[in-house]
Amino acid sequence: MFPLFKSGKNSGQVSVETLVAVFIVLIFFGIVLVQASIFGSSEVLAKETFEEQNSCLKFSHLISQVYTEGKGSHAEIYLDHNAQVYSNGSVVRVGDHFCYFIAKTIDANLVSGNIILDNNGVVGFSQ
Repeated sequence: MFPLFKSGKNSGQVSVETLVAVFIVLIFFGIVLVQASIFGSSEVLAKETFEEQNSCLKFSHLISQVYTEGKGSHAEIYLDHNAQVYSNGSVVRVGDHFCYFIAKTIDANLVSGNIILDNNGVVGFSQ
């Protein structure tokens, strides 16, 4: 007789133990799927956070560099993310990240793309 079925009068029915075992296996696979989806979404979030922080640091460093090189200097950078420059605190904001720079600048809201920095005594930005 096949071990998944009870012997006797009810030979066409699946045993309770078999149903419980199948149910436990399905719950296990469900838990594995949920964990995999959580891990995948946290990996994407970590990558996005790293890219924002990287853009913030590169941009703030370039602002300081253009200012340090003196009047007439300029540079170009490609920003992957929107950025805000706050002159009163010497801060660049990209996403949720804030990076400091040493320069005299103007306030600016910049969208992602090519940004040109010019130093005319004050670092200005154009797209």
